[in-house]
This record gives sequence, C-alpha cells and structure tokens, in this order.
Amino acid sequence: MTRFQIIVLSAVCCAFGALALEGPQDLRAPAYAVNVVLAIAAFFYAGRDLTERGWSKGYLFAATYVLPLVGTFVYIALSNREKREPVSA
Repeated sequence: MTRFQIIVLSAVCCAFGALALEGPQDLRAPAYAVNVVLAIAAFFYAGRDLTERGWSKGYLFAATYVLPLVGTFVYIALSNREKREPVSA
C-alpha cells in the first residue's frame, strides 16, 4: 500500500471508531467490529511500510494503532522517509 492509502485507511478506521462511540445505539457494535478489523489491518500495513522506510522498530511504532487517533499521527510523522531498497545477501 502507498503512504496515502494507509493514511486513508487510518482515517476510515477513525471514522468507524467515532461511530462506535457516538453513533446510533444499534450501529455501535458493528462499527466497533469494523474499527477493530481496520486497526489490525492498519497495524500490519503501517508496520511493514515503516520497516521498509528504515525504521527498525516499525511494527512497534505501528502498534500505536490500538490508541484512538495516536496511530494515525505517529504514522504520518514517521512515514516521511523514502523507502529503502532491499539489501540482497
């Protein structure tokens, strides 16, 4: 995924989180379930992307997606590096 796609995924995840907290009562549980699935997906995509950008602890930084909005801001702040070419042995 591109940086833009991961940021959009994060924004959609946040929207479902807000719906889970403040939405109609009958939509809160399904919105929360979608939010959890999107947060897990964002964790894996952002972790892999940050690792490719040279952050040795990319997945640790991406783990901030368990905190509302924090993961999005951490990813935006750290993903401004260029991706590195894989080193062949």
